[in-house]
Amino acid sequence: MNYIGEISDNSTSVILKIQSDNHLYNLMIGRNVNFRNTDISSPYNDGLYERYLSRTKKGEGDQITKEAKKVKPILPLHVHYIFGYSDILLRGFNDRLKLYIVILRNPFTLIKAWHQGNWVNRICKVDREFTLCCRYEGNPIPWFAIEYADEYINSSDLEKAILTVYQLYTRIISMYNSLSDLRKKKMMIIFFEKFIINPELYIDKICDILETQRNDDFDKIMTKLSLPRKSEDANSVSLNDFIESYKKELSDKFIGILKELDDKYLSFQHKIS
Repeated sequence: MNYIGEISDNSTSVILKIQSDNHLYNLMIGRNVNFRNTDISSPYNDGLYERYLSRTKKGEGDQITKEAKKVKPILPLHVHYIFGYSDILLRGFNDRLKLYIVILRNPFTLIKAWHQGNWVNRICKVDREFTLCCRYEGNPIPWFAIEYADEYINSSDLEKAILTVYQLYTRIISMYNSLSDLRKKKMMIIFFEKFIINPELYIDKICDILETQRNDDFDKIMTKLSLPRKSEDANSVSLNDFIESYKKELSDKFIGILKELDDKYLSFQHKIS
């Protein structure tokens, strides 16, 4: 909502800090933890199940806030489609934000997954897809499509998927390049295809920056996630393979967009690496 001009920077910063403090407090007493063991976000999957369960039995109140100020725990926040559209987390948290990690997958793999998952017909249309939407000329569209709304609503489902990823990656690259050197130091761009080959390289960097160490169950978690993996296990889709798979549905215009996306992604990957 800050991105589309509905909430000021100052108000957004206040909301972010209050909500993050509230979330941190709840985690420290085991409240609002996702204990569904079928969910990836569950502590059953990250080796922290016993820790969070034990916290449900501890006291609460001011002693917890005092403990937080003393221990200074790390609060990880997982968000989608933010960086590239707004640097509000950098501006809103300021010094409280220690590390901003952006994971990038091969864009054509992402477009294919977006299209096959039928997300363009789920977001703004299926009740349980809790994405902020806007109404544009009578059409509900996701918030991140507001700047290219005309093109979005007049495109096919496949074209919408292509536009979504193209615009996201274009904005990510542009926003990163526009950051000050100080803010770039807080950023860590990780390319998925490289991460799975040598994940410990990135894990060590993260631990060093956050002045922390690996969980005792780190090796078990890595085994459960099948890490490290071979490069072919990334299941990446090349530009040529994507075009070949969907050539009957692609206009010259969108083939050009795909080629431009490929050039931008490869150039950015080379620059960061």
